[in-house]
Amino acid sequence: MSDKNCLEGSVCPPCSSAPISSVKNYEKLYPELLKSKKIISIVTLLLSVLYVKLVIFSIFEFYYKWTFGFFFLAFFAIVESSAKLLNQKASKESRFWAAIMFAIPIGNLCTENHFYLFPWIELLTHLAAAQFALTRMGAAAEHQTGALVGLDVLRAWFILPFSNFLKNIKVLFFGIKKPKLHLNAKGFLWTALGVVLALPICVWAFSTLLEADEMFASSMEIIIPWLRQWNIFKWLFDHINPIMLFFYGFFWCWFYGLIYGSFHQKDNTNSTKTEEIYKLADKLRIVPKQTTSTVFILLCGLYLVFFVTQLQYFTMGFAGQLPQQYTAAEYAREGFFELVRIVAVNLIVLAVGAKFSAIPLRQNKWLKIWGSVLCSCNILFAVIAFSKLWLYIERFGITSKRVLAIYAVCIIMIWSILAIATLFRPFKAVFYAVHIAVVLFCIFCFVDWNTIEGHFAPRHMDSIQYSQMMH
Repeated sequence: MSDKNCLEGSVCPPCSSAPISSVKNYEKLYPELLKSKKIISIVTLLLSVLYVKLVIFSIFEFYYKWTFGFFFLAFFAIVESSAKLLNQKASKESRFWAAIMFAIPIGNLCTENHFYLFPWIELLTHLAAAQFALTRMGAAAEHQTGALVGLDVLRAWFILPFSNFLKNIKVLFFGIKKPKLHLNAKGFLWTALGVVLALPICVWAFSTLLEADEMFASSMEIIIPWLRQWNIFKWLFDHINPIMLFFYGFFWCWFYGLIYGSFHQKDNTNSTKTEEIYKLADKLRIVPKQTTSTVFILLCGLYLVFFVTQLQYFTMGFAGQLPQQYTAAEYAREGFFELVRIVAVNLIVLAVGAKFSAIPLRQNKWLKIWGSVLCSCNILFAVIAFSKLWLYIERFGITSKRVLAIYAVCIIMIWSILAIATLFRPFKAVFYAVHIAVVLFCIFCFVDWNTIEGHFAPRHMDSIQYSQMMH
């Protein structure tokens, strides 16, 4: 293979015309890379143990916020070290996702927001961590967050980890010869491995036999007090019981599959697949502009009639008044779900029109105008719904659902503004939409919602009603 196929500073030729997995005796040709992969396989085993112990089995513990943050610190260190071992340069995008991955747990530690933002803190931190690993290894579909961000999520969470699920075992034991009959160093290691695998089964079998046979239990009276004194059974059951071993093994394969797959599929397949996707999208532009314009006009006309006939009803929220047939709870909830349904339809219609219209929306004057009107309706719905929500909060206080509703309204308004802007001037709207959404969530993590809740004393209801509303 020629030097032209090698990236600068790389230990292997990732831009080879043949897939890396098809190169004969690949590991033998690149011993430095194999050594790095063995190290990564070992540290990802440690990472899987930390994830199981500090995240999964600690989620209901009082110290969970600390262990949750510590795990992602360890995740960053291991992914960063793995990237350096494989000579991968860090991009600005990877630094951004690393910052998000740290900011959310730090905000969770500094405030008591876990009640208000659960389970979104966990979900978005995991998403940021997976995106960090993908961008740090250079495997993002567009080398940064963009229109194909959904593909990046699928690749990071499912495609790459599970398509390379057992590669950690193969890499770790590659080159180890079969042990000879006489006892040597390698034979001892294989024996030790057998002890480790059999020990949890033996512990379980021993405990079961003690319960099943009293004579056996009485014959073991000499060693049982000693085992209880040192809590050996409890320690073994807590750390290496079959259930824990399954989780360790599963997440070990998953973490290594993510890093291994990101490294090996970061090369020319990214740009090629991205181009193919965009070419396929261009072939779908078959809807005439008259059809797209008609859909936009009819929807905008319907919303105009709706706003005019319901103007007084909608503006009552700004004045702190309620329609006679509504309670504050009904008024706010109905307004918010109206917003979600209508905005979802508007954004889907706009996205479908942008992708299927024979003429791109920004290249036609009237398509731009009606698309902008559609997004303006979204903004108007967002403002009105926020007024309803604010009326609800003033009367009944802050809860987790209301905090998330505030976040949703803000995101809807921001995304609608970005959609209008991209109709008149092309720019990376999806890039900014995703980045603004995660940054805004980080800001919400640092806001002390407990203190804010204290400023909104519940009114117009007794303590029992307030307790019911909070739940």
